[in-house]
Order: sequence, then C-alpha cells, then structure tokens
Amino acid sequence: MATPLTLSPGNGLGRLALGLPLPAVIAYLKRESLQFSKYELKFSDKTPFDYDVVLNLIHNGLALRFDPLSQRLKSIELYDFDKLSLTYEGALFNSPTIVPTFLLIYKLFGPTYPGEYDADKLRYTLKYPGVSFVFPIPQQFAPLKNLADLPISFPDGTTPVVSRIYLYSSNPAPVAAKPSTPTPAAATTATSSSASAARGGGNGRKESSNATAGGPEWKHAIAPRLGPFDTYFERVVIKPGFGLQFPDRGGQVCLQATCQDVLGEMGRPEDVTTKQRDKMGIHRNGSGEQGPLSTNPDYVWNYFSMGIDMVFDGTTHRVKKMILHSNMLGHHHVNLYARCNFEISSGTAGTGSASASASAPASASALGSSTASPSNGTFANAASRNVGSSSKAMGSKHTASTPLDLTAKWDKVQEQLGKPLGPPVIFNPSPNHNPFGSTSYYAIGHMVFEIMKNGYMASVMIV
Repeated sequence: MATPLTLSPGNGLGRLALGLPLPAVIAYLKRESLQFSKYELKFSDKTPFDYDVVLNLIHNGLALRFDPLSQRLKSIELYDFDKLSLTYEGALFNSPTIVPTFLLIYKLFGPTYPGEYDADKLRYTLKYPGVSFVFPIPQQFAPLKNLADLPISFPDGTTPVVSRIYLYSSNPAPVAAKPSTPTPAAATTATSSSASAARGGGNGRKESSNATAGGPEWKHAIAPRLGPFDTYFERVVIKPGFGLQFPDRGGQVCLQATCQDVLGEMGRPEDVTTKQRDKMGIHRNGSGEQGPLSTNPDYVWNYFSMGIDMVFDGTTHRVKKMILHSNMLGHHHVNLYARCNFEISSGTAGTGSASASASAPASASALGSSTASPSNGTFANAASRNVGSSSKAMGSKHTASTPLDLTAKWDKVQEQLGKPLGPPVIFNPSPNHNPFGSTSYYAIGHMVFEIMKNGYMASVMIV
C-alpha cells in the first residue's frame, strides 16, 4: 500500500506545497526516492517561457505543473488513483479498498455550490476553494437534466467515481504572461529513474500564467502569492561594472565589497567552494601552462536559493565577480540553483572594457573562478535570513533604455548592448556524459554571458 498523502485544498499534497520552487521539489523527490522513484520533466526547449513546466510522477499518478517564469509549483493533478492513498483531515478517502465516489467526497468535504457539467466531454466538476473533483458521466445518463442538483447517484443507483483531482492556490500571485501546456512538437522530456540532485531553495515578482476569465481554475492556476519577507525570485538589478541592487528591500552589493558587506546584505552562504587551480589561466599567461597551485585561492560563496554566486579574491577577500543563474532547463547545472530574477540596468555595457585579457578571448579570464558542484547543501529558506544594507554606495553612468531581463535572447542582448569582445569560449563540463551539450561564453563590457544553444542566457557574470 502506498504511503498516504494528505490532501490540503489550496495548499498542496503531503509535503508537495504549492508555491515551492522546482529545485526544492526535485530535492524532496530525491530524498524520498523510495516513494517517488521515477518522473518525467516536460518543458519547451525552444520557447521555455511560453509553456508550463510539467513534472510527471509516473509511478505515483501525479502531475506537478510549474510556472515557466518563476518555476514555482502552481497546480497538482491526481490522475491514477490505483497508485494513491489519500487522506483529508485524518480521514482516508482513497486506497486499494476505498473508492472515492461522489457521495464519499461530498460527505467528507461538505456542502458546496453546484458544479459544472461539460456536455462535450461528459464530465461533472465539483469545486471547493483550492480543489476540484472531476467525475465522468456515462453516456446513458447524459445530459444532466437539472444542473442545480448534485449528481450524488444515477437512476440505476450507482454513483460517480472520481477520475481527476486538481489542487491549486486560492491566493494567487500577480499575473504577467500567458503560457500553456507544452505541445508534442514544442515539448522536451527528460526522464529520470530517481530525482536529480538539487540545491538551494512580492513586490515586482510576477508569475507567468495563462490566467483568463472563466474556465476551470486548474487550467488557469497561478502560484500562491509570496510573503512580504520572502526573498525567493526577488528582483535583482545588475549594474554593469558596479554590482547588484535589490530594489524591493533597498539593498545593494558592490564589486570589491568585503565579506562583511555581503553577509550583511545577503546573509550566510549555503555553501563555500574553493578554487585550487584556475583552468582558464592558460588563456591569460600565454605560456601554454596553467601555472602552480595558488597559496591564496579564490573562493565562492554559493547562494543556491537566490541563484547567485559571490566570487572572492583569495588575497584581498573582496568580491571580484558575481554570477547570476537562470536555472534554464537543459543546462548542465539544472536545478543546482534556484532561478534568479535578474535584469540588466538601463544603459549600455559595451563602452567599457572587461576585466579579461585582451590577448585572449574576452570571456576566458572571467571563467577562472566559476563555481563547482558543492559536496552538500540544501535548498535553504531565503526568507529566514537577516538582511541589512551594504556599507558601499553604488553609482551608475548608464543612459536610460529598456532593461533586459532573464527572458531576453542573445540577439536582443547584442542589439541593446553591442557586439561581444572577441570569439566565445566553448564550455562542456563532461563531453562524454553531458546530454545537454555545450554552452558559449561571450564578454560585453563588464559582463560575461553564458548562452545556451537555444539562444537564452544560462548565467550572467559581472566582472
């Protein structure tokens, strides 16, 4: 018998809470791999922000739907009740020996308004706040003559049995766009026998949703509204050559900031990675050798739940680089970081010179302290951190223009910021075992862009 899952209308199913980020859900599936042994991840590779991300738990009869922009869980579909055991307020209403009939659901969940009858699909939907139950109606009893009456039983004495249950939030976030389910032609499916490793885990934080007036709530579901102190997917503004701003809380972190500055603004890192050897050093010294191990190696503070890395100089202990991750599905580090809701400040970055050496591809020197996979760590709750304000002021010399956000493609970035400085650096961490292929690094001014084969940004580095 499957482990019973508690159904909580408007909140989630068991520990699968609505609003959880995709990396947090996959981390949970990995920890509970005995219960959730296999899943399919469906997404659009060509237009990743136009279609929902669907995580299909094959052996559990569940489908989890995520907002394509914020990557937060917005609805849960239960479709195979032979594989599920369900409880509500301590009462078991679905198991190998209990059939979820209309009469049982109505008695357990209580009175509600008349549902909706779909004459074309021959199904009746009974709705409560945050949950909908779908019952098929046999052809011989259709159409239902009196929709004001609940179809507790048919004329032959039988009662409908649930075929689908949908969970969704009754406290949705603001709406920004209009995606839908990936079509067979547009969808990419990644299948895993167990959940992959994942780390990490308002105002100005929109949700991409196909919310429209009318229609079933689960088809137009939106992830729950974030709390005022929840820093997940908060707006982060990149100031090229200067650092980062956090407008929603009035904070900022500059290049050359001290460890204390970063701690005061972003809190304790979730992991620390030390870089013993700079593999990109060969592009800078021109000798064809990587050079000896550094006695004061650079180190990286990983903020997985924010999608940000802070790279510190091993000698001065000041920030020398900042890396913001988009957690683009199809990337070799997918679900290691939460998605960072970044945008590039108005202005142009093409007029300055990058920190990279002019004698090598412009982006080569900036890659030396890129992050490595940590040995441990969890998707920390960013809302629990104590945040302050940096002691450094941040200026800007950029002229006004339309900001670029994480949904921008590489051609749009070049159109606004100018052409890159030299040819790209091609990176593939494990050519023999990486099914996603390589990415390309381009330098424009004080930034290095990691671009995927579909033209979208996997990360942005400030140098």
